Amino acid sequence: MALAGEPETAPQPTGDLRVDPVARTRFGRLLGALYVIGGLSSIPSSLLVEPPPTPLIVPVTAFAILGGVAWMAFPWVKAGPGWMHAAVAAGTVAVGLANAAAGPTYAFYGVLVAVFAAYAFRSRAAIAAHLGLLIGALVVAIPFSPASTREVLQVEALAIPNVIIAAVLVAFLRERSEHRERSLHDFAEEAMALTGRIRTSHRSRA
Repeated sequence: MALAGEPETAPQPTGDLRVDPVARTRFGRLLGALYVIGGLSSIPSSLLVEPPPTPLIVPVTAFAILGGVAWMAFPWVKAGPGWMHAAVAAGTVAVGLANAAAGPTYAFYGVLVAVFAAYAFRSRAAIAAHLGLLIGALVVAIPFSPASTREVLQVEALAIPNVIIAAVLVAFLRERSEHRERSLHDFAEEAMALTGRIRTSHRSRA
């Protein structure tokens, strides 16, 4: 809110992906970087894991690296918020395929997806939907894993609750931080409005 007699300032970025193209660009580039980091960091594991992964791991790793570069270069300012949901969903599918190709070790990449979704999206329904898709991808990958079913279930039983806990914790902390910022912003606006009224009152008396 501008003071009396002063022009309104331009609206500030809100951080909401639905209406803030600057936030979409920032989160889109971050997501792309996570794609690339995930793809590159999976290469040593793919070479060392036992039993060895299926050939499917090669296109999955290539998709992660090249897809990450593409998301970092993507014109997020012009794109609608639905593209961010599509990019996160594609990452979820990649995590599921990596689990099917190389075993349950890759289930922990799901934590990155869950944390990103919980931090980037404001809607709890959207976060829950991405969590549901992620858990479904991890479960569907179980029968295709080159590891034993017992080993896969042991890891998934640990990974899935951690995915949920991480997402809930990040969403909670983000909401608390946003509530605090809104309270400070409202207080600042009220203080500025009061200052403007005092200045106007003094001018009228002069």
